[in-house]
Amino acid sequence: SALDRPPSKLLLLPLVLMNGVAPISLYVLVPALPVLATTFGASISIAQMTVSLFMVGIACSQLIMGPLSDRFGRRPVLLFGLLFFALSTLGCSLADSIGGLIALRVVQGIGAASGSVLARALTRDAYSFEEMPRIMSLIALVLNVAPAISPSIGGFLGEAYGWRATFWFVGGFGTGSGAFQRPQGLAWIDGSIYVSDALNRRISVWSEDGAHLRDIAVGTCEMSYG
Repeated sequence: SALDRPPSKLLLLPLVLMNGVAPISLYVLVPALPVLATTFGASISIAQMTVSLFMVGIACSQLIMGPLSDRFGRRPVLLFGLLFFALSTLGCSLADSIGGLIALRVVQGIGAASGSVLARALTRDAYSFEEMPRIMSLIALVLNVAPAISPSIGGFLGEAYGWRATFWFVGGFGTGSGAFQRPQGLAWIDGSIYVSDALNRRISVWSEDGAHLRDIAVGTCEMSYG
């Protein structure tokens, strides 16, 4: 049934991969900023906007992805976001002007953030409060590791293959994350009805103990905003 959870390992890998798309895409381009400035004849401050405005795209995405996933379901919104990310990343790799690259980076940030937003939402849907600290700690580990290793990857790719190769890499990583969204993994969450049913299930269990009333209210608010 829709309320049956998949084995933890089958769900955990997609959650970790999805959470890594945004931070890796953000930091992998940093070593290439001087090259971008030289290539497009722009100042370094203009080239830095490919990073700063990417973060604007992430911020905007966080406002809309949660409510959309509540309305249309986690999996459709996630796959749409990753497709949005893949297409914008392709555009970035083919950009012929700094202005076009900056605009596409904003769009790329919108798509990239869908993985991070929905990874946390899916964690709340799939795991009990006893399991969540362990799962969230593993997901948060990606946020700490990605800024450390992404510039090294970007520097290597830029030196060996040029700055456009950084987008080939992140595009492949995002597409690879989407490849794990199969029936064994995330397809079991396929609509906003599941979210309501999951919440009702938790309320029925927690209501037996008055000490959990506060957690119910907090959980309701979190699900409402994805």
